[in-house]
Amino acid sequence: MTNQPNNESLDSSLHVSDLSDIDTVPDDLPAKDGHHHHLHASDLRLEPEGTHHHSQHRHHKHKRHHHHRHHKKKRRLLIVLVAIFGTLLLIALIAGIAITVLRETGRSELLSDPDQIEITAPTTPAIQIYDNGQRVFYNGETYLFNKNRTNILFIGTDRNDMSRTDDVIGTGGQADTIFLLSLDTETGAMDVITVSRDAMADIELYDKNGAYLGTENTQICLAYAYGDGRETSCENMVHAVSRLLYGIPINTYVAMDMTTIATLNDAIGGVEVSLLNDFQTGDGVWHAAGETITLHGEEANRYVRDRDTSVLDSNNARMERQKQYASAFFAKATAAASSDISVPLNLYGTVTSDSITSLSTARITYLALTVLAHHSEPVFKNVPGTVLEGANEYAEYRVDEGALYPLILNVFYTKE
Repeated sequence: MTNQPNNESLDSSLHVSDLSDIDTVPDDLPAKDGHHHHLHASDLRLEPEGTHHHSQHRHHKHKRHHHHRHHKKKRRLLIVLVAIFGTLLLIALIAGIAITVLRETGRSELLSDPDQIEITAPTTPAIQIYDNGQRVFYNGETYLFNKNRTNILFIGTDRNDMSRTDDVIGTGGQADTIFLLSLDTETGAMDVITVSRDAMADIELYDKNGAYLGTENTQICLAYAYGDGRETSCENMVHAVSRLLYGIPINTYVAMDMTTIATLNDAIGGVEVSLLNDFQTGDGVWHAAGETITLHGEEANRYVRDRDTSVLDSNNARMERQKQYASAFFAKATAAASSDISVPLNLYGTVTSDSITSLSTARITYLALTVLAHHSEPVFKNVPGTVLEGANEYAEYRVDEGALYPLILNVFYTKE
């Protein structure tokens, strides 16, 4: 009879691998209760005393170490994210402060000082003016000058560059395009008054040394010629246009040579127009009036500048194309600026060398923010008048003063 194994006699160092040395494991072992029990390898306690406890301890220690490393990584990530967010917040704050400063500076520079305003009116019993023209009684109504309006004169010259020409008087070029943009900074209402280059007006004359010679009633475009082709030419145009409009203040100006149209046009990817007359594009193809095309490069320049000088009132037809183009350009540029506020400054930067202006970064920023905030759209209004042939056979645009003054009240004043 085989003896029952003594559990206490098993070597505590026995391992699972040692089971291979056991040739036979009895199927039936007697027990104290008289029953037989089956013995399996899994029933053998093979680990030495304390081994399981130490293994668990190492496992828990490893888990704690892994958790600690994971926690440190999360902390480092959190610190990095906080630093990035803080930096972005600081940049946004600085940018916001800068834009606010520019906006407020631009506003103060672009609005007229009421104490410096002196507006006149046609001499007629139907019009009475008070407070230097800032209060007007006309046809039974009282009008107050709108102090929230800022007025910008845009001048397109017939020159290829903006170099100084103060050595020879009268060679500064002429103003082919004259637009006065008036923006109500409170409501966003935008009016553009177009002035014919042939409008007869009193312009100031100067000699080559800059000495004032007096005024002469002639085509307003010639006011630009009596200057240096740059700042003094622009200032002379400002005086002439303001005088034509009975002293309405003009707060700033922009003058550009004929090359800037193509540059600005391509900077926004071309401008789409419905042709007001037959037009030949750069590829030599003729397009009929009414056809919609996108102007590129010099095509834009030709569309807004070309005219048949043999036709007395050809400038009127050209002005219609200029208004159409300016409106389409403005719409596309403001659409781009609505998603990128830097667009106006970038556009200005592309033509800096080909233009002269009293606009500053602060003024441009303020104007752009105001226009975008109000979704402003230009409303074009012509200085009313009639084209006649002058004694020198040149076109003379005779302004209708009776119709001009109500236009001035409509744009620059508000009813009390």
